[in-house]
Amino acid sequence: MARYLLPTTDLSVMHVRNILSYPSTDLGTLCGGVAAAAAKINKWSKKKPVRYTADNIDGITYWWKAQDGKCGLSFPTYTSIGAIGNAGSFLYQLVNQLDKWDYAPPRGGSVEPFRLGDFRGYYHDAIIPVEASGQEDYYISVNSTIQIDFDLAVPSGDPDNLTLSDLVISGTPLSDYYIGVVLYKNSSTYMIGTSSNKMGTGSVSTVISGITQSHVGVWTVYTFLSKASFSTGGSIPASTFICFPLPPLKINIKGTGTIVQIYCIGNWTSSARNKVSFTITVDNTGSGQVTLTNVKAIFVRTKGTADPESSGETVATYNYPNAITVPGKQKVVVGPFEQSITYASGYTYWIAGQANLPDLKTSYIPIEDVAEP
Repeated sequence: MARYLLPTTDLSVMHVRNILSYPSTDLGTLCGGVAAAAAKINKWSKKKPVRYTADNIDGITYWWKAQDGKCGLSFPTYTSIGAIGNAGSFLYQLVNQLDKWDYAPPRGGSVEPFRLGDFRGYYHDAIIPVEASGQEDYYISVNSTIQIDFDLAVPSGDPDNLTLSDLVISGTPLSDYYIGVVLYKNSSTYMIGTSSNKMGTGSVSTVISGITQSHVGVWTVYTFLSKASFSTGGSIPASTFICFPLPPLKINIKGTGTIVQIYCIGNWTSSARNKVSFTITVDNTGSGQVTLTNVKAIFVRTKGTADPESSGETVATYNYPNAITVPGKQKVVVGPFEQSITYASGYTYWIAGQANLPDLKTSYIPIEDVAEP
């Protein structure tokens, strides 16, 4: 999809007023001189008003990095993690989410003048350049580590959206930092560690090890950047630490128990797409035997990028007539079965398993096309 950017030539104050939806044509106001207008400016856009000492930026390549190299963002750096209970320390700021990477607009005058040209190429739909993911539930019977995965949502070199490589602290781009997490339960119970690879490599993981029965409960995951890498339980080296403004994740560490997953695999039986052949699989990775009742296969459809679990429209249900008993550390597959479906173009069709069992894991899997000869 093509991006909409403010024009790089023939830019007017009205262009800026309209994209910000702020009722003013005063340049200083629109450049962030008024807090309410500054709040309308997307701080993740590479081109935007910044604190840079020049009346005219024509011919200046990296003016958008601002005078301090932080690209119009305001965030502190720390040389130690400090104590989690000490106000102002890195750990205190992190778990209380006090370092928000606020937008730092120019303040006017000869040192930080307001310039209409700063809006040339402004990208109003820019996003935070890193995304995180992790399981919501971890079971000690199968997990002795917690893994949080991070990806570059915006690759280095993007011309419009800020990237980690754009942000430089004392000569080092943030893409050369390691990404870390604090797994936090309370002020006296937390774990900390970083990835072993630098964030700029693309996809990295931070692993918190040593999870035991004593860690059962709900934890919050906070993200930070570190110039040095270190693992859980090891010594924390001298480094530069920066709180990173990703929304915190919640995870639930559960005690030793039975872990069961149910899923279905299905495919259309012909190119007419009016019938699905499928199997139901129950995978028991726990040590104890389980019995599932009210086992069923659910067929749903979605449009676009809608999530099938939360937004899917159920189009058919297959009720398996028997209970399914699965011994510990084993897998049971039943089927194949067939289910008639009324197919409509423009939809993605999914299949999922369901049953009556606490903490049952289920997955929505796309229905595959038949392999035609």
